Amino acid sequence: MRTLYVAMTRARNRLVLVSCEGGPVGSWLEALAAWGYDARNPPEGGALLDQGRVQHRIAAITPSASREQEEFPLPDLDQASRRWHEQVTLLRERSRRWLRHPSGLGEEQEAQVQDETRPATASPHDDQQGRAVGTLVHLVLEKGDLSSQPGLRAALRQHAPVVAADHGAEPAGLLQQAEAALEPFLDSPLYEQLRQGKVVGRELPVLVRGQDGVTWQGTLDLLLQGTDGQLHVVDYKTDRESDPGCLLPAYGDQLAVYASAVQRALALAAPPRAWLWMVRHGRSIEVPLEERLARLKLGPAGG
Repeated sequence: MRTLYVAMTRARNRLVLVSCEGGPVGSWLEALAAWGYDARNPPEGGALLDQGRVQHRIAAITPSASREQEEFPLPDLDQASRRWHEQVTLLRERSRRWLRHPSGLGEEQEAQVQDETRPATASPHDDQQGRAVGTLVHLVLEKGDLSSQPGLRAALRQHAPVVAADHGAEPAGLLQQAEAALEPFLDSPLYEQLRQGKVVGRELPVLVRGQDGVTWQGTLDLLLQGTDGQLHVVDYKTDRESDPGCLLPAYGDQLAVYASAVQRALALAAPPRAWLWMVRHGRSIEVPLEERLARLKLGPAGG
């Protein structure tokens, strides 16, 4: 129906609709009943419909004349297969994704973390609800008043209905789970570190090019200047898992990209420290950067 609507609203002089006799009657054919067309008992060829504005035509299809089959020599299949694989390999070597997203770096590892830590009774609904909780908590930490715990709780209540609608979740249940996820963070030293520090930016767009020509695009949750004057790159995570051995392979490269972007943007001598803030657990995990920056070819600009 959408295609029919587009066709009817774009045609200037004439619109030709084609169907076949004996085929299935789709919704777009049934819609032509407004012109007096019965898809199950079509009129004769040449019949005029809708006060002469529509003509029904039946086109005769004649089969093409058959030709005697010509004999062609069979190619060397082994040679053709080798050449095909050579070309595919060459294309893969020459191709390069010029734009990548840091959040997608550890998708496979992240999925493995979720699979290994998911309760045996978990269902797809639990995964969907978990994503909704993560979205709501991130939204509140992006837009809420970080200096006020009551303000953050109020922001949860404010945004819960919208996030629930976007994720097909039940608002009251989503709010309850998001509150349970956020409370450990509000009661932790991390929240005090956030309140006492200076928020340089939240949800900062990131665009940085590696020495191999790959450009990374993403969004940094938080850039925080601590009371010691040092900058800290922070990414909020609402995972139930808390083992650094599982989390660093899944998320570490993502933080390395963000740290490199901040270093270049601010012309820092060294990249800022990078952290995973585990909201549900009220604890942080520092991300070692040196090996990751070298592997991702994200040295300082001009390096």
